[in-house]
Amino acid sequence: MEFKYNIDSATPHRDRVIKVCGNCNPHNIGCVSVLTPMMMGFIFTERSKRSALGLDPTIIKNLPDYIEPVAVFLDADFDFITTITSTYGIKSVQLHGRESTLLCQRLKDAGYTLLKAIAVGENLPVKQIMEYAPSVDLFVFDTLCEDGGGSGQKFDWSLLEDYPDCGVPYLLGGGVGPDDIAQIVQAMRPAMIGIDINSRFESSPGLKDIATLSNFILTLRTFNEQ
Repeated sequence: MEFKYNIDSATPHRDRVIKVCGNCNPHNIGCVSVLTPMMMGFIFTERSKRSALGLDPTIIKNLPDYIEPVAVFLDADFDFITTITSTYGIKSVQLHGRESTLLCQRLKDAGYTLLKAIAVGENLPVKQIMEYAPSVDLFVFDTLCEDGGGSGQKFDWSLLEDYPDCGVPYLLGGGVGPDDIAQIVQAMRPAMIGIDINSRFESSPGLKDIATLSNFILTLRTFNEQ
């Protein structure tokens, strides 16, 4: 599957990728889709409070064509991933754990668009980025967390100044919140094609606050535009 998001630092804010992750409530999913994010993430692990396991597959299959559904996994194996994606009709996979580069390449060879989450602590893990770069289409940067999942906390976004020229674009994640518009724009780099948002836009786990999310998306897309 060809990765369709290849943009650069000159791209207007309105055209940058907004990925809303952690969707699991059927009615809320419909409300979020009306806000026209480019990607919506669905977490398929029992460990998550936002697990989409058991969600009616038609809800994802009937998303508007302008939204790319992304199946998110944490240390799952190839067979589980392919079973879930086949059931839900999903062609983009995000690996959020300690998956090997071999698994990434196997999924990419099978035709998936491959997103790989990279946990950032005190330093940007450049060596790890370079190891995964040949086998992924898009990185998602999140804050280092003990259990390998998301923490909802920010890392030092200025560390992305050290992002290597590896030919792979990335999404900024890790604690992105409603009041971060100016900081997001300041953090933009040539390889940053958008943002990944989740828990800080919720009224409860998996339930997005539509008014807050709507205002954020509109503000980000119109920032600095005449």
